[in-house]
Amino acid sequence: MKPLDYLEKNSIIPAIITLLIAISIFYVSSQQFAPMQNPQANNLRAISYHFGIFFLLSFFFSISIVKEKRIKILPAATIIGVLYGISDEIHQLFVPGRYFSLQDILINSIGVILASTLYLYTINYRNGRK
Repeated sequence: MKPLDYLEKNSIIPAIITLLIAISIFYVSSQQFAPMQNPQANNLRAISYHFGIFFLLSFFFSISIVKEKRIKILPAATIIGVLYGISDEIHQLFVPGRYFSLQDILINSIGVILASTLYLYTINYRNGRK
């Protein structure tokens, strides 16, 4: 059995992974960070983090609720992922030393949309609709 098939069949696993990722995003967003020593290196690290973590969040969330058979709700899963990214930035307004960033929302959203698109492509490829 392929890993994606296994995760779709046992949707509790991607649901738990999604929850753990969402909790870790909230936790990291609650942390205060020291001023940047090397802004360019830190910016690349931040972009990688935002894109990667929201890609994973969206991918596992999509698997846990769509499971190939309910493909029509994939846009809703994508919207929920984007809204979680926005809420993460709003949350940072209340954390000393953190700030709201439209750039982060854009990067989060790109990760979410790309993960949803990849999952949709995978489903269509398996079903012979290329």
